[in-house]
Amino acid sequence: MSHAVKSRCVVVALMGLASIAAHAERLTSQDCRNYPFVQTDAPTHQQIGHEMTLLERDGYNPAAGDFYYPDNMQAAEQRLQRDYARDCRSVSKL
Repeated sequence: MSHAVKSRCVVVALMGLASIAAHAERLTSQDCRNYPFVQTDAPTHQQIGHEMTLLERDGYNPAAGDFYYPDNMQAAEQRLQRDYARDCRSVSKL
């Protein structure tokens, strides 16, 4: 196995571990209320920045380059939507 293939395998494994560790975190009630795309008003810059923080916590790495974009972004979005559905059912959006 070449060094490049081994390196890629290590990166994928580390991303998986980071995703599992991050996924264990629950969204707070404030995260739920501030989730920008469930509100009727246009999201603020602060809310979009907060969503990026949550996406990064769920495995998206914008510094990783474009090789895996948009797959890695979409996977993190799906995990964040699952987290939202799991953690935010009973939280008022207002």
